[in-house]
Amino acid sequence: MPVQHGRAAPWLALSGTVVWTWVFLGAAVLTGRPWLAFPTVLLTLAGFLGPVVVPSLLIGLGYWPETLGAFWRRCLDPRTLPLRSTRSPPVSCS
Repeated sequence: MPVQHGRAAPWLALSGTVVWTWVFLGAAVLTGRPWLAFPTVLLTLAGFLGPVVVPSLLIGLGYWPETLGAFWRRCLDPRTLPLRSTRSPPVSCS
């Protein structure tokens, strides 16, 4: 089934994030250099940014129903986090 623009694409986001992250982290490992050496530290940083870059690209390309500004606001603004849990309390069996 093809991905439609304007509709959420969670599998595309998940697979894109996993591929992005492991390609850069794998390249960092394959250099054989220490983690803080020049090319390795840049590849590692690029790998760690995968969970932010891939959703930003998908939203920017229109594969998600929100705007890029709303996405970043939701990620960075602590006021968007609920202070209380919305789940109901567990049922006790007595």
